[in-house]
Amino acid sequence: MDLGNILLWSIITLLCVVPFIILSNIAKKKKQQDLKALLDFASNHHFTITQYDLWFKSAIGLDEAKQAIVFVSNLHGTSVAQWVMLADIQKCQINETSRMVGDQDQSSKVVDKFELVFSSNKGNTSFEFFNVKSGNLTPTIEYQLAEKWSKIANERIASLVQSE
Repeated sequence: MDLGNILLWSIITLLCVVPFIILSNIAKKKKQQDLKALLDFASNHHFTITQYDLWFKSAIGLDEAKQAIVFVSNLHGTSVAQWVMLADIQKCQINETSRMVGDQDQSSKVVDKFELVFSSNKGNTSFEFFNVKSGNLTPTIEYQLAEKWSKIANERIASLVQSE
């Protein structure tokens, strides 16, 4: 191979690889921003996050010492930041909104939204994990994360009830 071919293939390779590197860096920056938003909100409300998860424009974290779950999201273009104290919660469950599409022979279930709902004597607090209207057309890891955090919350609620 002569120098011209080596140079040509090097340029073609760079043109194919560079977009993936750029997209990867953008995704890392977005995750860092989501984590920063979670940690800043938690810190402003005197929580220390010891466990967390990040996904599409959202983050959730646990303050083990204070038994609180903190949630931040920017699903609909507006920031939502909230927390629940697990000592005040009776149960946590996943609420799913779905619909059937298609005809009688070939119908499919389409999930429009699901959220983690914390029930207490004061009412319900919900953390929206997925909403098709937010631009994310299909859930990827959101449902698994909702199940994980529902389990974490219910285990901690049960241990708080037992220690009383």
